[in-house]
Amino acid sequence: MSDSSFPENINAVAGNGKLPAELSAAAGILVISPVSDRVAPKCNSVPRWIEYIAPDFVQSNVSTIAGAKKLIEAKKALKRSRGSFRGLVEALGMDLDKAERLVVIARHPVLSDSAHARNLPLSWMTQFTLAKISAEVLAQLIADGTVHPELERKEAQRLVERVRQRNSTNGGGGETRTESRGGESAAAMS
Repeated sequence: MSDSSFPENINAVAGNGKLPAELSAAAGILVISPVSDRVAPKCNSVPRWIEYIAPDFVQSNVSTIAGAKKLIEAKKALKRSRGSFRGLVEALGMDLDKAERLVVIARHPVLSDSAHARNLPLSWMTQFTLAKISAEVLAQLIADGTVHPELERKEAQRLVERVRQRNSTNGGGGETRTESRGGESAAAMS
């Protein structure tokens, strides 16, 4: 059973060229253009350019988490409407696997904390990899600079393995965690 006001043929959100404006309005999707009140520096100073550009990328992490938290709400609300969540996810231009990974990130207490956004990798796949690390250990890794915006997914995978190895030799303190597709936390493999 699906919501009759939800267009069945929508497969992406407005702004990426796949959703016509009239369907955007019908689906209640608001198209917002990025706005910046910062003025581009008129110099060749790298620190000035970083100061100008970096806040937009931090905002990207915050926006991704905010969207993922809304997916959690929608999934709960649409639980009894067969196929509605899948339709929503497809209308947003993603598949269920991506949506579930974003939900895992949003449920992680450190990754979903906007106070850490400026120190997190920009790639949501890298953040998903880091979600396998317990909140306590991940907070320490952010504080000591091991986790940073330039961290690549391969590096994050090695970091997860290093944490797992350390845990298996010290009795499991600071264990890594994984999330099932349903979002329930389970103790990670050693």
